[in-house]
Amino acid sequence: MSSTKGSVVSEPKDEVLLVPNDLVEKTVGVAVDIGASMLKIVFRSKENLEESVGKDTKLGHLQLVSFPRDKLHEGLDYVAKRCALSRPADGRLPTICTTGTGGWEFRKAVSQKFNVRTKSVVEFDCFANAFLYLASHLSRKHLLHPYDDEATVEPLRMVEEYVEVMTALNRSSDETPASDRNCRGKLDFSGSMGKIIADSNEPIAEAEEIYPCLLTICGSVFTYIIINEDKTFQLIEYSARGGRGFHALGSLLTGCKTFEELLDLAEKGNQQNVDIFTNALFSTIDDRSEDDTGDGNLYVSLSRLTNPGLVYCFGKAAGARLEDFRREDLASACLNYVVNDFVQNLFILSRLHKIGRIFLCGSFCNSQLVRSAVTAELVRKNLNAALVKTQIVSFDFIKSGPHLGALGALISAMSKSSSCSEDESAKA
Repeated sequence: MSSTKGSVVSEPKDEVLLVPNDLVEKTVGVAVDIGASMLKIVFRSKENLEESVGKDTKLGHLQLVSFPRDKLHEGLDYVAKRCALSRPADGRLPTICTTGTGGWEFRKAVSQKFNVRTKSVVEFDCFANAFLYLASHLSRKHLLHPYDDEATVEPLRMVEEYVEVMTALNRSSDETPASDRNCRGKLDFSGSMGKIIADSNEPIAEAEEIYPCLLTICGSVFTYIIINEDKTFQLIEYSARGGRGFHALGSLLTGCKTFEELLDLAEKGNQQNVDIFTNALFSTIDDRSEDDTGDGNLYVSLSRLTNPGLVYCFGKAAGARLEDFRREDLASACLNYVVNDFVQNLFILSRLHKIGRIFLCGSFCNSQLVRSAVTAELVRKNLNAALVKTQIVSFDFIKSGPHLGALGALISAMSKSSSCSEDESAKA
């Protein structure tokens, strides 16, 4: 799943990854990550090699490109014509590493296309090792997407208005709901957004205390890896309700065929036409006298919020039919359903393992629309946590996130101590 134009086979568009020059010079030249939905490739072009070899520079570039999995052979053809492979002087075939669910399945196609031997690398190890490598060499501005301040506006307004309503109810009643006893006086949420304010040219692992952290791979499934202070890491959980599930469910609801089409539709929709928010808690209010305004009632007060909060995902769809809703609104509700569930898992795991830093990568989060939706929900969770004085989390999205697995495979091919298991059947 990727929303990048680089996945369009007719006009593939390479992205450029900034990496240490040493990697550009010493890499074998290409690594392949074949996931359930997408083919992701990191490779060194002839131009990358020319700008790095013999130059007095610390950083160089590699190329990143993606293709739908059903266009695998076209994608391999595209890269094979452009990558600069290093081949042993004795005539032996070079060995490249592959990863992902299709790394083993399509090993012969990869081997034949590049005229190489292949080795399979565990996908989760690739992501963790690539993150550790980049974090030790790249600064925040080179490694991470800028924080999406615009996505915080709506959840902040909602929580601020909620606090105002609860404060007014506290004044009018001697009994305060247990969940709202912290809503007294003006609260400062400035430190509760999950935003790290830092401006250093040093590698992020040196400039900031980023470990321990939760590295989250947002792909066809969502995978959660803890990276400890000593740089060891452990896969702790995964969710089958990931990007593939969003694509599949969204296709059933809307008729969309591709992941990109579904995201485009979601961007045009309004989930409030499918979900039930606080402003739609009451469709009618009967049996009230004219002077019974509902003031002092929690639920009536919540229904009057101008910045409503989500109450029931797909709440308006109960007992309804697909034709009762616009396709755009169904796509929007589907995206936010998956995002809501995903962020809930993030918070549960971060609290369970006492982790305060989260880094997100993977093709599902490669779209600005998805990143904004995840940011808004993470901020809302953080603000709610601040209200009840529990742990908040800081979070960032990795720029090269969709290709982190392929990059880890490229790094593995350089390492003599790699735990790759060689695919004997792929030897030429």
